[in-house]
Amino acid sequence: RPPRAGAGGMRFVKHAAVCQLSADDFWRLRLDLQFDHFMAADSSHGASFRLLSSETKTDAREGQQVVHQVALITYARSPVPPALKGLFGRGPFSLRIEATWFAAKHDVAHPAAIRTYPSVLGDRISVVGTQWLEPLGPSLCRVHFHTECRARVPGLGAQLERTIEKELRLSYSRLPHLAEMYALKTAMTTVRPLRAGGLSSPPPVATPSNDAAAAA
Repeated sequence: RPPRAGAGGMRFVKHAAVCQLSADDFWRLRLDLQFDHFMAADSSHGASFRLLSSETKTDAREGQQVVHQVALITYARSPVPPALKGLFGRGPFSLRIEATWFAAKHDVAHPAAIRTYPSVLGDRISVVGTQWLEPLGPSLCRVHFHTECRARVPGLGAQLERTIEKELRLSYSRLPHLAEMYALKTAMTTVRPLRAGGLSSPPPVATPSNDAAAAA
């Protein structure tokens, strides 16, 4: 379904995809740093993942643990379309991602909140979204994504928003499949928790080549 255009050109992107993992198993991957590396390795733009900070606090209202994580995705090859590279420059491109979520809850009333800042024009491009899960069975769930994106760049805002929307939909469609691939590779036997301070990341697990993944 086409996104709704909001005031000032803001676009609302809604997407849902089925994953062949239980909702609890899928959500536990949020605490697995190797899965973050696995997703970055899947990128055709040579992405790398780095955890900048992580903290866990107790929610005052519900007494549940809430995780706040800040990470950086850096691209060896910029994912920015050629027509827009003049705007973003030709230097390194990265995304700072801030995410907050309940460790043990993942329904529509307890979604993960995710905000993304590009390394260039981060004060003019806003990508803010939520993600939650709908259990469908013992080994099946539906992942829901709701995201608002806005680019306050005169003359190029609409084009930037369309580009962001396209990349978001590709990423959202790909995520459940990556989770399934990772679960098969690791047999979901161990989920590595965030270490104290959140600054120590284990090495990435092996991932199929991008060509093989694209052909799957």
